[in-house]
Amino acid sequence: MKNESVRMIEREVGGKTYPLAFSLQAYAECHAKFGELKHTTTAMDMDITPDAIHNIMWLFFLLNEWGVKYKRLLFGEEGNLLSREVAEASMGPYECTEMKIAVMEAIAIGLKREVEVEADTKNAETTQTN
Repeated sequence: MKNESVRMIEREVGGKTYPLAFSLQAYAECHAKFGELKHTTTAMDMDITPDAIHNIMWLFFLLNEWGVKYKRLLFGEEGNLLSREVAEASMGPYECTEMKIAVMEAIAIGLKREVEVEADTKNAETTQTN
């Protein structure tokens, strides 16, 4: 999938790659759970505690779900959906830091604005030299 406008990332867990996408619906679900977006990131800024692990995993699973849908709907590709069982069996508590970084990166990419710039042919003609 090589497209400049891809709004997702992929991360490896337990030897498989999982897509993460921060979609409109993911935003709505984060807002329902945490309130403002800044509270979403604050929920992961805690030390590695059971609550922080729970929030990081919840966000990772949510963004993974929307990443799978993104790949299927926009590119006709299948994506891996991470199960709680695989995550719990293949990860230790401090690997949640890597998941937190992936979640933050996916949120940043999902919030990124895309701006298309068209070349101004009128100005291009006047700046050309013979």
